[in-house]
Amino acid sequence: MSATREKVKPCPYAGPFDPYATVTLTEAMLTCIVGFQCEGQPKHVDTELPDEGSGIFYYIAEPYGNYVHKNQDFAVLLCSDEHGLWHSSRLLADQFAGAGYLTIVPDHVDRRTVQGSAITGAPHTFDEKTSSARIAEALKYLKVQRNVTKVAAAGYGIGGNAVVSQLGLGDVHIGFVATPTHGRKDFLKTVDGIACPLSLAFADEDTEWDSPRRSEIVNRVRDTSQAYQVNLYSHVPPGFASNRAVSTKAEVYAKKQAFVQALQWFEEHFHNGD
Repeated sequence: MSATREKVKPCPYAGPFDPYATVTLTEAMLTCIVGFQCEGQPKHVDTELPDEGSGIFYYIAEPYGNYVHKNQDFAVLLCSDEHGLWHSSRLLADQFAGAGYLTIVPDHVDRRTVQGSAITGAPHTFDEKTSSARIAEALKYLKVQRNVTKVAAAGYGIGGNAVVSQLGLGDVHIGFVATPTHGRKDFLKTVDGIACPLSLAFADEDTEWDSPRRSEIVNRVRDTSQAYQVNLYSHVPPGFASNRAVSTKAEVYAKKQAFVQALQWFEEHFHNGD
């Protein structure tokens, strides 16, 4: 018998979220991640990087909360989906910052929605050269201006491809990718070159990554000898981990849990890895 989606009201959970609390996974999943449904307003404003003056904006979420001291040498590079630098990516960055991580979002797809405005128009044609250049500037800022020693990268949709590309270049040390897009064959080829731990989150309704294709990714990542994790979330479409999840309980759960997945992966390999 097939499962039936159950409609829910927006924002069904409430309460603080402590990603490092000594609770069971079940308890953690039942605890709210403030902002995980994209409510509220960003804590910061888009800014140009120091000494760059190029008119290219980044969103920098300063770390806050009880774990800043624990993660002061680490940072998160957040590569957004095809919507670019917009409300959801800013709030997602604030969520990582709330776990104590300095977080930067480059406008790597060259699509910035001014804060307070609604997203309009179709996504731009993805330009890999532009994406790589802006990510490189973000990484340079973290290393030179902020004295970060290790960087974790979280990529969503088209940003997942950008993250995997970075995992073999030396400046990113941990990767998390949710529902990658933009060229399945290119993504598979890039996976072959990773040199860092990689965690992946897939949607079972994503036809681009059906069971045989997901198995191919697992085989390729295994061949790299890197640590890996692959989670499959049921009854959710592509983009569930970065878009506003308000229509079904499955989507609410999956979005929240994918964020927990990323945090746990970063925690493990920042503090317990090589």
